[in-house]
Amino acid sequence: MHTEKPAVIDVTVGKAKPEEMPSVVQLYKKRGVETSGVGPANTHVARTESGRVVGALSVVNCGGVPVIKNIAVDMELEGRGVGRQLFEYVIEELKKQGHHHIIIAHQNRNQGFYSKFGFKELNPSEMVLELRG
Repeated sequence: MHTEKPAVIDVTVGKAKPEEMPSVVQLYKKRGVETSGVGPANTHVARTESGRVVGALSVVNCGGVPVIKNIAVDMELEGRGVGRQLFEYVIEELKKQGHHHIIIAHQNRNQGFYSKFGFKELNPSEMVLELRG
């Protein structure tokens, strides 16, 4: 039996607005993601056409190196391209800012997803991506 892959959903990705942070925190909590240190200055969101936050990704700075600390996608939309669109946006933004590496703290989850973007194992709980031009 052949199962159709769900259609990719188009989202708009950008910096989180202060008024979106309650939705971001709720999304992170639903997915069991840590929320300390999360705010509009370091969080990017994926929004549906109606403006609903369906994905979020937060980046912290550790010694000048960006570290993706949190990522979550609405469970109903998993596998529909929301995480990919968030990652592509954030990677491009960090390149524009002149960063050469991104680290992701993966807590032993989703390494296969991260490796699709070129992240390589750094240690048992982190992966690194070298940014090029």
